[in-house]
Amino acid sequence: MRWGVGVVGLVVLWGGFLRLSGQELRGVEGVELLRQEALPRWREYQRLTERWVGSAVLEEDIQRGDGKRIKGRSRYVVRQSEAGGVYEHYLEHYEPREPVRGDYVYGVNSRYAFWLEKGVMEEFEPQTQKGWQLRSLDLGGDGKVFFQGEHPTTVWDMVRGIKLRGLDVVGKNLPELLEYEPFRVVRIREVVEGGRGLWEVEFECPHAVDRPPYYAAQGGVMRLDAEAYWTLVWGRFRTQDIIATGVCEISIEYKVDNGVPIPVRRREVGSRSNGTKSRYEVTYDFFVPSRGLDEQEFTLSSYGLPEPMGVEWGRKTPVYVWLLLAAGVLGLLALVLRWLAHRRRTTG
Repeated sequence: MRWGVGVVGLVVLWGGFLRLSGQELRGVEGVELLRQEALPRWREYQRLTERWVGSAVLEEDIQRGDGKRIKGRSRYVVRQSEAGGVYEHYLEHYEPREPVRGDYVYGVNSRYAFWLEKGVMEEFEPQTQKGWQLRSLDLGGDGKVFFQGEHPTTVWDMVRGIKLRGLDVVGKNLPELLEYEPFRVVRIREVVEGGRGLWEVEFECPHAVDRPPYYAAQGGVMRLDAEAYWTLVWGRFRTQDIIATGVCEISIEYKVDNGVPIPVRRREVGSRSNGTKSRYEVTYDFFVPSRGLDEQEFTLSSYGLPEPMGVEWGRKTPVYVWLLLAAGVLGLLALVLRWLAHRRRTTG
């Protein structure tokens, strides 16, 4: 009898162990799980982030292998609606004092894309007193001409990208990584961390680094939260470029708004074979606005600059016009009430 109880207890414990350790898949089966379960949730999450507006503050501290140390703080502001979007960057602190890019804005609307600067490659100093200058204009375009390089970036990519840090793996978002030809799953298994179940994905991504398109990660391990749109919670990645190899560790904290995880802090610590060590920390303040933003918030005139020749936006009715109209309606109503009162006296 005791032996029977022991067997039952062993089975219960074994079952509990299985629930804790979870299932484990390898190779193609692991990729298929991500395609069937994670990919649809990633796509949905991408659509939800389109509604966010807000800001982010980046603190960076880089100790290079040659002994030079770089410290900086930048603030980013993003606004977006179906009508357009803007991506603003403000450099608030930078060491050492040397030529560095200052404040800039990329914007896009239904008529054009624009690029503004306050300072370009000059010794850092606060630029709050300087006015915006138009660096480039893309009439009828999305700003792809602003970005010269191997990746076809647009202003829309800039606006959306900063809000997708919960899917970002060293420069590729998770849907892109899943479709990347060298990507393969070594092992994927369920784990428990802090009382919540996560999926731990060990992967390899071997590729040449001396020809485009460039991607830093050669492999690594990451933990995804399947209950929160399979967003990235933690990862440790092996990196490589034409200069050095390295290791990068990322952790992300979230808040939940109506069931949607919104990043509040992302930490990234890295070290490279050439002696460089880096630390980045970004704090986010994203939220869903109560109303959609008007397209005129994504125009040159919203930054105090003239609109391109031939571009006109519908002007809003001034407040004083509405006040005059309301006064006229109230005056007419008073006359009608007076006439009705006079009529009641004469007929009574």
